[in-house]
Amino acid sequence: MTTLVVRGPAAVEGRTTVPGDKSISHRALMIAAMAQGRSHIHGLGPGDDVDATRRCLESYGIGFDDAGDGVVVHGTDIASWREPLRALDCANSGTTMRLLSGLAARCPFSSSLDGDASLRSRPMDRIVHPLRNLGARVDAVDGVFPPLTVGGGSLTGTRIAIDVPSAQVKSCVILAAVGASGRTTISMPVATRDHTEQMLCSLGAEVESRRRADGSVEIVVNPPFTPSPFSYEIPGDVSSAAFLVAAGLLCGHVEIVDVGLNATRVGFLDVCRRMGASLVWVVNDTSMGESNGRIDAERSTLRGVGVEGPVVPLMIDEVPLLAVLGTAAEGTTTVTGADELRVKESDRISAIVAALRRMGAEIDERPDGFEVRGPSELNGAVVSACGDHRIAMALAIAALRANGETRIEGFEAAAVSWPGFEEALSDLGADVELQ
Repeated sequence: MTTLVVRGPAAVEGRTTVPGDKSISHRALMIAAMAQGRSHIHGLGPGDDVDATRRCLESYGIGFDDAGDGVVVHGTDIASWREPLRALDCANSGTTMRLLSGLAARCPFSSSLDGDASLRSRPMDRIVHPLRNLGARVDAVDGVFPPLTVGGGSLTGTRIAIDVPSAQVKSCVILAAVGASGRTTISMPVATRDHTEQMLCSLGAEVESRRRADGSVEIVVNPPFTPSPFSYEIPGDVSSAAFLVAAGLLCGHVEIVDVGLNATRVGFLDVCRRMGASLVWVVNDTSMGESNGRIDAERSTLRGVGVEGPVVPLMIDEVPLLAVLGTAAEGTTTVTGADELRVKESDRISAIVAALRRMGAEIDERPDGFEVRGPSELNGAVVSACGDHRIAMALAIAALRANGETRIEGFEAAAVSWPGFEEALSDLGADVELQ
C-alpha cells in the first residue's frame, strides 16, 4: 500500500494537460474492435481500467499493435470473434463489464465476465434485464452480482426503459442493439453522457437521441451497423481535469489545454460557475462529435449551492470533489439524488464524508448525498482512499488547503484513472510525496 503525503496549505500555478478521456477510451477500443480493419487510436487513457478493456478484447482474438503514443486495433466482425478460453477479467472496471456485456450479447457463444472483489460487489442487474429483453441469455450471482455469463447471438430490437439514469447501462444496450434485428427504443428520465452515441453517429450509425419537454430522453437505434476503421485522437479527460480545476479555484491558477468539453460532461464546471468561480472554458475544435478545448481556473471566493435533479448524472464522477469545494464555500452546499455513488468502487458518499469530517469539515451524510457547511478550516489528518481513485484524488485536493501534513493511505487507487497524478500536482507547485 502506498501513501501520499501532502503538506499544506499550498499554492499552485501552471499550464498543463490531463490524460486521455477514460470514458471515450473504453468506447473507442470496443468500437474499433468491431470495425473490419485497422483503426488508429492516439492518446488513450493510461489507467488500469482502460488496460482491462484492452485485455478483454484480446481474449476475443482482437489484435493490438502499440505505435508511438497510440495503438493500432485490428478489428473484425463480432460474428468471427474467438470464444475466450477463460473468464474475462474486468479487474476493477465497471465500465468494461457493463459495456462489453453489450458486445458479448452479440457473440455466437457464451462469455463469462468477472472482476476483483470490489467489482463483484457492484450490482449488474441494470444490464441483465435489458439484455434479456433483447434476447440474450444472461446469468448473475443472485441475479445481480458478477461474475456474469452472457450468451448471445440472435438479438431482436425492442423498447427498453432505463429507470435509473446511467451512461454505462445505456451504452451497453446501444452496443447490443446496433447488432440486433429491428429497431430498439431506449427511454431514460434524464440525459447522461453521450460518448457512445456521438462516436457511433460520427461513423455512420443510425442512433437518434430526442429530448422531450419534460427533460426525459428517448434514443432510437436502427440497425444493422458495422463501423469502418477510423483514426482518432482521444481528448483529455474532463473528469480528471476537474481535480486540477478545483486546485486552481482553491489554491491559485491552473490552465488545462487539449481537454474534452462534451456538453454532457461539463456539469461540474457549470456548478462551479454557480458557486461564483472564476472559471472559463473554450471549445477550440470538434472531432468524432467530441468538443476539445481549454479550461482556465483561478482562485475564487465560493458560495454554497444545491445540486439535484438532472444535473447530478452529468457530474456524477465529480460529486465527491464538490464536497471538497463545499468546505471552502460560504454557506451550505447540498447534493441529493446521487445514490448511485453508494455502489461505485467504494461508497463514495460515506467515504468522502468520513474523510473530510476527520480533516475538520462540517459535513453530514444523507441517504442520497451530503450537506456541507462552510467555510471551514481543514487540518492535516490520516485518511483513506477506500480503494477508490476518485476519493484518492479528491482528498489530495482537500489536503492542498489543509494546515499541516495529510496522509492519504491507499493512494495507489489513483492509478485506475490517472497514474502519476501526484506528479501533476508537484509540477504545479504542490508539496507532495509518495511513500
